[in-house]
Amino acid sequence: MTHIRIVDGPCGYGKSTEILGSLNKKEKYLAVVPSLSEVGRFIEGAHKSSDFRITEPVDTDGNKSDHAEMLIRDGKSLVCTQALFYQLGTIATQLNNKAVSAVFDGVNVPEIVTKCLLDDYNLIIDEVIAPFENVQTVNPLEFDMDYIELDMALIHKDGRVEPTA
Repeated sequence: MTHIRIVDGPCGYGKSTEILGSLNKKEKYLAVVPSLSEVGRFIEGAHKSSDFRITEPVDTDGNKSDHAEMLIRDGKSLVCTQALFYQLGTIATQLNNKAVSAVFDGVNVPEIVTKCLLDDYNLIIDEVIAPFENVQTVNPLEFDMDYIELDMALIHKDGRVEPTA
């Protein structure tokens, strides 16, 4: 059964410190933090609070996500940024190709049961992950060239934009 523990409170009230102090050497963790500076803080805090070693994926041939996947396949605890966590994509559902058990009823072909890569991991998300990012897709110059000059839109004096087609 999956268990979820939420540690919530205002900024500066020790949520991260509480989490860092509760790391168990018998467990595996994937910690997700907002920025690279937080990665270093998390690694240092884990060592100081729990004497726990947690690893940061490094850039190997221009690709941190490959190293992160290698660390997970090796059963290492790691901390990464939210951006790298997004790049890991479907790793949570990939099989680890290690047999957990075999089911054999004496009649049918034996069934080998395996786990997904992150089944044995505790996922720590330190700070809320923003699922969407507001990106301006058209800059003002492109807008003028693509919409105004082609008479596809009209800009009123009050700033409203009205489509003309």
